Amino acid sequence: MARLKPALIAFLVISLVFMFVTPTSIPQIPSLPLNYSNGNNLSAISFATDRAREVYDAVSQDSYRSLVASLSDMGPRPYGSQANKNASFWILGRISEFTNGKVIGQVTGNYDNIIAKLPSKLGSSGPSVMIGAHFDSVEGSPGANDDGSGVAGTLELLRVLSKYTWPVDIYFGFWNDEESGLHGSSEIARQFYDDEVDLLIYYNLDMLLMVEPTLPTSKKINIAYANEHGATFHDAQYWAELTKVMGNNFGEIVTNPVPSNELRVWDYSDHASFETAGYKSVVFAHETGGDLDTAYHTSRDTWSNPLYNYEYATKAVASIGASIAFALSRTEGQRFYERYEYYDIAPNDYVELLVEMSISTALGVNVTSDRSGTFRVTIYDPLGQMVASEDLSVVGGMTSSTSLEVGIDGTYKVDVTNTAGAAIDFNVILDYDTDIDGDSQPDSLNWWYNTFSGDGNGGSDNGESDIDLVNSDRDNDTLSDYMEIYIYGTDYNDNDTDDDGIDDAFEIAVGLDPLYPDSNKDPDFDGLTNLQEYLVGTDLFNRDTDSDLIPDGWEVNHGLDPLVDDAMDDPDGDTMENLYEYRAGYDPQVFDGVLLTVIPTTIGTIVTVAITVGWAVRRRFGRKRN
Repeated sequence: MARLKPALIAFLVISLVFMFVTPTSIPQIPSLPLNYSNGNNLSAISFATDRAREVYDAVSQDSYRSLVASLSDMGPRPYGSQANKNASFWILGRISEFTNGKVIGQVTGNYDNIIAKLPSKLGSSGPSVMIGAHFDSVEGSPGANDDGSGVAGTLELLRVLSKYTWPVDIYFGFWNDEESGLHGSSEIARQFYDDEVDLLIYYNLDMLLMVEPTLPTSKKINIAYANEHGATFHDAQYWAELTKVMGNNFGEIVTNPVPSNELRVWDYSDHASFETAGYKSVVFAHETGGDLDTAYHTSRDTWSNPLYNYEYATKAVASIGASIAFALSRTEGQRFYERYEYYDIAPNDYVELLVEMSISTALGVNVTSDRSGTFRVTIYDPLGQMVASEDLSVVGGMTSSTSLEVGIDGTYKVDVTNTAGAAIDFNVILDYDTDIDGDSQPDSLNWWYNTFSGDGNGGSDNGESDIDLVNSDRDNDTLSDYMEIYIYGTDYNDNDTDDDGIDDAFEIAVGLDPLYPDSNKDPDFDGLTNLQEYLVGTDLFNRDTDSDLIPDGWEVNHGLDPLVDDAMDDPDGDTMENLYEYRAGYDPQVFDGVLLTVIPTTIGTIVTVAITVGWAVRRRFGRKRN
């Protein structure tokens, strides 16, 4: 991963933390009673948890580890090298192998990225999901963790998810030349946005193997979500928290959702390319132990590194896959339904379910048992406050239910306690409505749609019923009105929303904030402000745009061209090239004269030769005195 160089602290002792799961593991699902109390016949209900559980269980640690090993055993694979090309061929082979030819990987773009698309029923008329990682490494490093761990996770999810047909397209991206500046992913992100590929979510996987041993199991892998530049809960936070929900309900929580502004390395991996291109629905899966990773960007970044933990990485990948499967398993015209089965739960023991809410709705909790029993259902909101508690009595083979109106987006907790006097088997069914795409409409009332094409519910966009927002640009800043209203939050009637002298489109293209005046900043410390660089045409994040070893600011201040390599030019005719004048502190536009150049240089050469000859004579003919 291209990021700020962390403090590399030697860490020699690792404590392995094991947490035993209470008797809530999910065996094979039996047939459920068909007398569901809300009047629905269970045989006609589609449960989103069924396929999500299958995906979670299908992700294999052995397969994941083998993929990391195979890729890293190729050795270092910097962009442009033969090893990099070999890695590309290997990835293409795995895509074909894992999907039995159902998916064909394509090498695309100037940086030889690889894109594989699992086609859907809706195609371009619906949104898409993407999972991605970069396959290049730095020179001298086999890149097992950076980023073989992400490539292996992407391939493993391709292997598992390709066994099904989904309502929306799923893309698998393998980015190249990440290490020198996110070049591959930047190219594809812009292309996808220009082609109006509506990304419902992009999960970026980069460095998963080094976990912080002192953290609890539930916080081993960070799942960072975009929360700046106008990103809403539905854009990314929903998806990050959903990985925690899936881990809890199907196995073990290992992912820790964190907002992007709390993750120091947020800007240094490929999801940042998509955020810059205009996408807000980006999530970044990243290890928690980066500061302990002494193998980072070294020859020790091998798959067999004893500090690497494949268990937590695999569970994180499984949670991501289950999240995608869960969200895409909703049924048209139906509320969301989840079901869980528990066996031999002891008296006063309880099971804990998490459920991710995304709209104001009634949350139904239904408990069924094959024999009579009593249960206490307790519900906690995302703030950890208990909001409901009810005792249910279940007559054998029947269902007892409770319902709560919820109005806060986020993760709710549902505890079901066995209050009977004996161990008992029971099933829990949750039902509620969702708003996964964040259009403020219950998903049960509309179906998947491409947001570039409209709002999906027959209404107008932002009250502009007479204007095609996607194709209109009223301030002529090359950003469509739709992008300004819904993506960037900028003023569609003003091409410089923050009035800092820099056009909104330019700020967005280079990664500045069009809502905050930053014209006086100098991020590359070259002596030119952002506004000066914008006016001159230099790179705001490269202090030497023309790569002539002379900083842009010095060139501009001394009348040189920062966009042209003029290091060897001599505009003042004093026999000193511009590069020499820069290093010597002279002015390239002022003739410094022969006395300042030729004579001092000649004298210095004569003195150097004389001293050298003198020492040589002394060593050869010198005698020790008595």
